[in-house]
Amino acid sequence: GGTGTYTNKVLPTKAKYLTDIMDISVARSHAIALKTTGDVYSTGSNIYGQLGTSRNTTRRNNMFTKVEGIKKIASINASDSSNVVANTDGQVYTWGSNIYGQLGTNDKTNKDVPTLITNVSGIVSVSAGKENTILIDNQNNIYSVGENSEGQIGDNTTTAQSTYIKISSISDIINASSGDTYTVALKKDGTVWAWGDYNHG
Repeated sequence: GGTGTYTNKVLPTKAKYLTDIMDISVARSHAIALKTTGDVYSTGSNIYGQLGTSRNTTRRNNMFTKVEGIKKIASINASDSSNVVANTDGQVYTWGSNIYGQLGTNDKTNKDVPTLITNVSGIVSVSAGKENTILIDNQNNIYSVGENSEGQIGDNTTTAQSTYIKISSISDIINASSGDTYTVALKKDGTVWAWGDYNHG
């Protein structure tokens, strides 16, 4: 939690040296925070490089540290062991675990620094599930990548993807969220659409 200690806290404790935060996203064992300056800070586990600090020897950090190489960030989301962010120019950066290609970097190699995604643009919203990631652009299109064993990408297959693909079967998306093995999207008309694993209803 960036409190400067590895001791459990039973009461809310202020993170040290971190102010002017406008958004925060917490994952299984790390967190990222977005400052009003457009800078991103990370804390927690770094086993897969999810802190974005390019320090392979750092296994964890109990203080929020600035993620270098990205600026003017407007949208952030931390997943199980990776991150996705978009800047005010609509560019997307990802880093961390990439076991299923969920970073969209056209490979399955973990990234310990933010990596620019070159095949998408105009992105205004990001959401990272456990092993897949989705994006929404300024034309209300949705893009998806990563694990797809339950159809959570939404491309009418169960084949994993390591490059973002536009989901052409749905449009007019204004918000979306990717869960563990499923995705839910909200359209302009107020209807909710979902795909992926729905064993729990």
